[in-house]
Formats: sequence, C-alpha cells, structure tokens
Amino acid sequence: MNGPATPVWRCSVDELVYPDVTMAKCGSGYQMTLSWIPAECGTVPPNALDAGGKVYVCRAEHDGEILPGKLMGATRSAYVSLSGKEYEKLVYDVLCETGVNCNHTFEWKKDCDGKIPENSLVAGITVNKEPLYVARIYCDGEYAVGKVHESHGCAYFPYKGKEIPADEYEVLVWKEQ
Repeated sequence: MNGPATPVWRCSVDELVYPDVTMAKCGSGYQMTLSWIPAECGTVPPNALDAGGKVYVCRAEHDGEILPGKLMGATRSAYVSLSGKEYEKLVYDVLCETGVNCNHTFEWKKDCDGKIPENSLVAGITVNKEPLYVARIYCDGEYAVGKVHESHGCAYFPYKGKEIPADEYEVLVWKEQ
C-alpha cells in the first residue's frame, strides 16, 4: 500500500475516481454509498462500517479467495476464516460509508441456513467463483463478522483462532430509501 488514494479525474466522465477504491455492490449489481477502502497494519479508515462494538467490516485475500471478515478496533487486527481456521491479515479492505448525506443506506437482516435476503452485499468470492456475502453474529459478548457461503448452507466466522459455522446470522443488505 502506498498511502491514501490520490484522486484522478477521468476525461470521459464528469466524476472523481479514486484508484484502488471499489464501490460496494449488492446482489443485483446496485452500487451503494459504501466503498472498499484499502488499508493495512490495523488502520481503521474514516467512516468505517461498525458492525457493533468497534468491530468493522473488512475483506482480505487468502489462498486465492476474497473473504469477508472483521477488523477489531480494540486490537487493530483484521481476521478472515477459511477451512476451519482463522487468519490474521496485515493487508485488507475496509467497508466505509462514502456517500454524501447518505448515512445508513444499509441494514442487517436475519437469515439462516446459507440463505441471503434480497439486495445482500457481495463482499467476496471463492476460487470456484461463488459469491460471498457479509454476515455477523453476536458471540460471547462481542460481534463477529464473516461470510455467508450459500452452497454450504451456513455462514462462517473467524473467532478465537477457528472458523465457526452458524446456521442463524444477520446479513448486510442495501436499504432502499
């Protein structure tokens, strides 16, 4: 990472584009007022999406997959999970509110058994090109953020060195205004 993104004007459109910043999209391809901001080494960018208790939504690459996970504000560590294990990541993207006067254009909706509600946020992808969605659970007095894996029929969360499955969870969705 080379520090904050430098704004660049595109000549063909009348909009400001930030290299390395990706607009978040939900299931149907709607762009949201949320963006994935590159960060590293425990950095929490401004307007990071707090899933609860200073646990932020992040994603990181691991073994060829892009995995949704959690950035712990207290410890300044990012975590994702795969194949039964939790992995600490030094380089990651943080989901941030980037719209103007568009606070909270998202909400958490309960779901279960690998299902996702309409307009769920696509946050990652498996090596088999299966989309992964942002999920959260409340476990032992704190929030954990992870992924809904539809074909597995559950959500998975990085927690205390392991990847824990959950049949019931909340999914991050775009909220129509």
